[in-house]
Amino acid sequence: MRRLFLTTVLVLSAAIIASAQDYNWAAGVRLGDDMGGISVKKSISSNDKIEAILSIPYWHGANLTGLYQRYIPVDAFHLYYGAGGHFGNWKYKNDDVSKNYFFLGVDCIVGLEFSLLRSVPLLFSIDYKPSYNFTGHTGFSFTGGGIGLRYRF
Repeated sequence: MRRLFLTTVLVLSAAIIASAQDYNWAAGVRLGDDMGGISVKKSISSNDKIEAILSIPYWHGANLTGLYQRYIPVDAFHLYYGAGGHFGNWKYKNDDVSKNYFFLGVDCIVGLEFSLLRSVPLLFSIDYKPSYNFTGHTGFSFTGGGIGLRYRF
């Protein structure tokens, strides 16, 4: 049993070699702690990317975020950071009150992106994206953590 376990660990370790990936476009999903959505990234240089995220908040509404990101290769990963803005709407509803909010704000992001195998065109990311709303529900939102899975092409 121990030999089987060690063999399995060695095979998986050899197969799962994290590597950074260069790409022109990547599209997929980003799931966060307060919303999930569709993400599209475009390389504008070897270390610079732009990203658009169309999110559906878990509390009814829609949100469009645009981000500029700077990538830094770190061993087998890419560390990235950046900033951008967002706008959208959300609906607050309980038994007595129903209210629509339009919001507009700024975002910053820091994250890590990697691919498990060079031959597989899937990218994984984990990031933190706090934001500030100027309108609607005004104030900081620190609930911007997320994970992403994108297909690169």
